[in-house]
Amino acid sequence: MRVIYMREIVILSLVILMLWACGKEPDCDLGTPQSSITVNFYNSEDSTALFKKFVRVTERNSDSVFYNSSDSLSSFSLNLDPTADRLTYVFVSSTSVDTLSLSYTTELEWLSEECGPSFFYDQLDVVGSSYTYDLVSTFIDNAIDENIKIYN
Repeated sequence: MRVIYMREIVILSLVILMLWACGKEPDCDLGTPQSSITVNFYNSEDSTALFKKFVRVTERNSDSVFYNSSDSLSSFSLNLDPTADRLTYVFVSSTSVDTLSLSYTTELEWLSEECGPSFFYDQLDVVGSSYTYDLVSTFIDNAIDENIKIYN
């Protein structure tokens, strides 16, 4: 009877060790940094959300198009370029062409052996804009809901 009891303990211990070993694998999605910023448009008179209809939103000197639709939106997610430290976005509407120029720092960090390297962005700044704006957060992180407020 005692041999059977020891065998069960050994088997149970091995199962627990196997499950524990599998549970130590990193979740690469959780460690991946934010690679975009959020820009929200507001009415300059009462600070309510302002839904804008653009012909397109692009990155200057690039063929990247972030928005090309007939929908009206008040919030835009703009991707950052890990090979640059400055970007200018062009907002083309039926009545105007506006720009938003940003600077930021980029750092390549090694997440883990399984996840590999990833770019982290920080120190966001607006270096020029044809809009009236507020820089809400200089941090570029998944926890940040809004980086820049644009009033129009």
